[in-house]
Amino acid sequence: MENYKELLSEYTKCTENVREYVYGFGSGNKRYEGQQLTPFEELDPNKAKWLGLSEVATQDLDWINDVFPNIKVLEIRTIGSLKSLKGIEKLKHLDGLVIHPKATREQPLDLRQVKLQFNELLLWNCLFDISNLQGNFNYAFFNKTQLFNENKITSLSGSYLKIYNCNKEDNSPIESDFEGEMNTFKFENHFK
Repeated sequence: MENYKELLSEYTKCTENVREYVYGFGSGNKRYEGQQLTPFEELDPNKAKWLGLSEVATQDLDWINDVFPNIKVLEIRTIGSLKSLKGIEKLKHLDGLVIHPKATREQPLDLRQVKLQFNELLLWNCLFDISNLQGNFNYAFFNKTQLFNENKITSLSGSYLKIYNCNKEDNSPIESDFEGEMNTFKFENHFK
């Protein structure tokens, strides 16, 4: 991809290493390890394992695997023109996705078409189809997110789940929030 530098803002950062995941969320979890560098100028994008995207110039991420093929953790910090995460399914090493609250402050990001297996998933103000969360996750956190197929939560395989201030598919609020081990979650206590 010849014009890849034009796709990214000066605020986009990456690191060559990532830390092991520990329960936490947002930047407090700090999955990146080492100094955050500017791709292309300070770090070869092929070596990047953690990527913090800001002000993306495209409507989707169809290009991301061509530029950053080894990303393990993708953080969307601000969205710019981004409307969809189409393209991240090509990232073979991706096991963490974080959508920061300021990225979706003005409009929710529609992730209903994203079908991937994540070790960690942290979403703020998104539209997300629960049936698309595949495999065994370590941590899933949904905040101010509209959950589609919410009845599929009971069939998830995971360790830790946090649901805070979310809405059901019909956009009505869930009855109560939940934070805890996945095996203690009771659907009927939160979605009536």
